[in-house]
Amino acid sequence: MSEHATQVETKEPLNKSNIISFWMIILVFALPPIAAYFMYYSGMMPDGRMNKGTLVQAQQFPDIKLHTIKDNQAFTLKSNQGKWTLMLLADSSCDDLCKKNIYLMRQVKTSLGKDSHNTERLLIMKDSATSSMFNEFLKDYSKMPIVTGNTNDMKMLETFLQTIANEDTKNKVFIIDPFGKVMMHYASELQPKDLLSDLKRLILVNSNDVATNTQ
Repeated sequence: MSEHATQVETKEPLNKSNIISFWMIILVFALPPIAAYFMYYSGMMPDGRMNKGTLVQAQQFPDIKLHTIKDNQAFTLKSNQGKWTLMLLADSSCDDLCKKNIYLMRQVKTSLGKDSHNTERLLIMKDSATSSMFNEFLKDYSKMPIVTGNTNDMKMLETFLQTIANEDTKNKVFIIDPFGKVMMHYASELQPKDLLSDLKRLILVNSNDVATNTQ
């Protein structure tokens, strides 16, 4: 057997090995986000799930008319399309826990650093008759949309949130996905590190999915 033939025979299995190793590396990096995306949106999270908030069957945000309290401009979630929205439904008697969660939503968004542009905050008031004290508090949150709607639409929204959360929604923070679907909520005693952890993972999953679909 010639020296050339020997080199060919010894080189072939090496190439196969490299190919296998290459695909193994691809799978190692690709499977986690794919699996995470599937489990988040199918509701098939295992008992030892990684998410900190309460995952619900994703449902489209109700088609209701909203407007900003400050200047009475029409508001729609479509303006947040492509982003994760942290939403809180409150009334004019927003208590200390309500105010704390408004503050924590801002802190979590800030803590995302370079990924903060992937999230928005949204405060929905059941009515626009807010107290002067609460209005003073909200001056520090000028970048957060504060909206309301008519009585019937607000009742519809509250019922919708209570149904998907299967409990009272007072002071709860909800996550709305980039497609306008409510898919997770947190206890009224919000733990910011839990919300931050979930958001980081959701943003990663979504960015990987977008990258896959554009290739």
